[in-house]
Order: sequence, then C-alpha cells, then structure tokens
Amino acid sequence: MATLVSDPIRYIADQWEDHCGYSSAVLSGIVPDSRHLDNGGYHCSVEDLRKYGNSRDYSNTRPDDKDQNVRYGAAVDVSMSPADMKKCHDRVRRVWADKTDPRRRFLNAINAWDGSGDAVRLDFVTGAAGYASPDHKWHNHGEVRRRYLIDMTAAKAIVSALKGESKQQYLSNISPTNPPTVEAFDVLDSDPKKPIYKDGPSERQAVADLHYAAFRGNPGSSVEQQSLARIEALLTALSGRDFTNEPEIIAGVLGGLNPEAIAAAIPPTMAKQVANELARRLVAE
Repeated sequence: MATLVSDPIRYIADQWEDHCGYSSAVLSGIVPDSRHLDNGGYHCSVEDLRKYGNSRDYSNTRPDDKDQNVRYGAAVDVSMSPADMKKCHDRVRRVWADKTDPRRRFLNAINAWDGSGDAVRLDFVTGAAGYASPDHKWHNHGEVRRRYLIDMTAAKAIVSALKGESKQQYLSNISPTNPPTVEAFDVLDSDPKKPIYKDGPSERQAVADLHYAAFRGNPGSSVEQQSLARIEALLTALSGRDFTNEPEIIAGVLGGLNPEAIAAAIPPTMAKQVANELARRLVAE
C-alpha cells in the first residue's frame, strides 16, 4: 500500500500554497519520493516505513506518532522566496515560542528559515530549536503529529498558525459546532492515491526547482544539480509532444499552474508583468 494523503493534509497544503498570504508559495511535495522511502521521515506512511525497513524511524517513535493512522503521510513541503520564507518563519516561531498556544499540540516540527544564517528546525514537542539542512532555506517542511492526520480541527489550527493569526484570534474563531469539512476547500487532486512527489519530474516540481535556482544560485550544490536535471528531463519530455496550436502549448508547458506560480520563479521586477500578461492570454482563450 503506497502512502496516501488524508483530506486534512490536503487542506493544509492547499491553504498554505494559495490562501495564507505567501505570494511566491509553490507546493513541492506531500507523499514520499524514492529518496524519502529509502531514508524514512514524516512524508512516509507508517506502512511504507515498515515496508522499506524503517519501522524504527524517528517519525514513528513519539507517543502522538507511533503506529498512528498508518496509511497516511504526515508532512508538507512548500517552496517560497526568501521574503516569504522569513514571513512564514516569523509566524510559526511565535506559535512555537508560546507554550500556552493550543495549536502547538498538533504539530511535530517545522523546518524554516528567517533569512539569515542556517535554517532552523522548530520542534513543537520538545520546545527545542535545532539545525535544519540548507535546502530548508528555500522550502518549508511542516510535520503534523500522526495522531491528527484525519482531524480537520487540527488542520484548521495549523492553517491558523501559517496565516499568522494570533492565539486570541484563533481561539475567537473556533466553532465546535461548525468544523471545516472536505467540501469547504478545493482538494489538490480527486485521486488520493496519486503522489504529489514523483520519482520522475513533474511540472509542479520543476517550478519548485526554479525557486531554488533563482533564490539560492549555488552552482556547486548537488541539490541544484539535481534540480536542473529534473527541469531538463521535463523539457525533454515536453519536446517530444506535438504542439500544433497555442492551447496545446499552454496545456503542455503550464501543466495546470496558475500565472502567479510561474511568475514566482521569475525575478521580482518582471513577475507582475508576466503574471498579468499570462492571465490576459489565458482568459482570452
């Protein structure tokens, strides 16, 4: 059984990408790719941890994680510009720092970056702030405690933190008699078994990689080399298709991405012009 994505995790991903005030945000992954499956972690379901020999992985040891909701992945990755990375870091750090904030109990950890120095891993269980690998300077990594993977109340609390709502705002907005439902948001894909991370390149991953290339710019990095390789592979795949008219070109190149997502990978001085022009052309179709 492959790792599945629960509706609450899809809700978090959709909101984080499009509705939390991060104009450059691009969802870059939920369920595991082959590297995650080999190494373990919260992107993998407990079932996949067992299947790939990682049953004792750190992501399946804490009381709120161990053997909980075993079919589902528990992490979301979202790529952003440096400015949005800092905004997201500052928002979640405020929640992490307040031991009385009830939203903390739904999160395991978030890897984020404040715009200088090393990326940081904010552990909501231990209260510790530790080192996070350099790739978390261009994408946030959020982990939900496995106990809450099918809990929409937990998802709403996490989104509140990502939006930068204060603790009082969150408490004031809680409505126990009217919890969020699946119908209240646009799910990312109607097939819950369809991976959002893929072994091969995808249009969504390519845009996330363009974020890395644009905002890190470190040619000596193996991560950047992998990113460029994925972009090249995607372009190679697209080059074999027979595009005979403009709508087909749009469908093939944009792959369903909105104008703003594409513009996010372009230097800021050009982004607004590109987004407006793409929007105009798409509406004209």
